[in-house]
Amino acid sequence: MNFLSFDSSSGAITGVGYTPDGTIPDGHIECTQAQYENPQAWQVVNGAVVAAPAPTAAQLLADAQTAQMATLTSDYQSAICADIQYTSAGGVTQTFQADAGSANILSQQLDVYVTAGAPLPSGYAWTAKDNTQVPFTVADLKGLAAAIGARGAEAFFHLQTQKAAVRAATTINKVQSITW
Repeated sequence: MNFLSFDSSSGAITGVGYTPDGTIPDGHIECTQAQYENPQAWQVVNGAVVAAPAPTAAQLLADAQTAQMATLTSDYQSAICADIQYTSAGGVTQTFQADAGSANILSQQLDVYVTAGAPLPSGYAWTAKDNTQVPFTVADLKGLAAAIGARGAEAFFHLQTQKAAVRAATTINKVQSITW
């Protein structure tokens, strides 16, 4: 037997369930297969399952804005973690990983060789994406970190601009046209 879970104060459906023995848990209500398969289209009013009112234009716009903000935030996360090109003091241009794990390792290296002032070991190198060992100096560690940080800041400001445009958009089409 299918049943709906609902918020007793608003009547909003909060979940669905099934009981093979036909017992409905306390605080839940029996429902049809159609109601079970599409619970967001229903609500509970005075103990009965009824069709939920159609969303308003304002709610549809708000839902589109929320979805677009999530898409933009995901795109931002991808942008700040994307590989980055950097040219070392020795003139070697390579692509380096800049995901969270790589940035964390870079930060640890900066702590050791810049903040703590430990000398770089002889033959110190940073590994490029293709596993090439690129000779690095302390200035290179700082430079790569600065390049990653600058790109992150630029992406953050771009995200803020795009989110403001989404909030200002007055139609769903306009909301959906605002992309990374």
